[in-house]
Amino acid sequence: MKNLILVLTLCISTLSLSSFIAPETAKEMPGATIFEMPYSTSGFLCNGEFLELEGTWKIVANVVIDANGGFHLTENWSIKASGVGSFGNEYKLNYSDNFHVNQAFFGFPFNVTNAFNFNIIGKGSAPNLKQQAVIHTTVNANGEITADFEKGQFTCK
Repeated sequence: MKNLILVLTLCISTLSLSSFIAPETAKEMPGATIFEMPYSTSGFLCNGEFLELEGTWKIVANVVIDANGGFHLTENWSIKASGVGSFGNEYKLNYSDNFHVNQAFFGFPFNVTNAFNFNIIGKGSAPNLKQQAVIHTTVNANGEITADFEKGQFTCK
């Protein structure tokens, strides 16, 4: 149940973000909307180095309503950024997130899958931070969860 609430929250926030963030940057293409915006973040790595990254965040969103009134949402988020840490090490961020929702007109059946890769790659002997995860939930027509899993790994070395 915890995962279902998390996934539903992610779905709602994703739809909200796709609909409202930086509409002036949205580009229409057949079947999809593309958003591009500046990206920046900062934090500490596993070696204690403070890192500030700047780059571009791109979202490609596509919603299809089927003949039965159900909807199918697909989003791809990608971030490309770079920066120099407080120890002088150079880093590149490559992030991709693929999010899929399929939902019937009356709410069930419903399934959602979110798979992402987050990689901060250090140049030379600087550490690499890598995180991969897949989250999936399926709810049948009776509202019963029939599949629910999280699988992931995190390394920083």
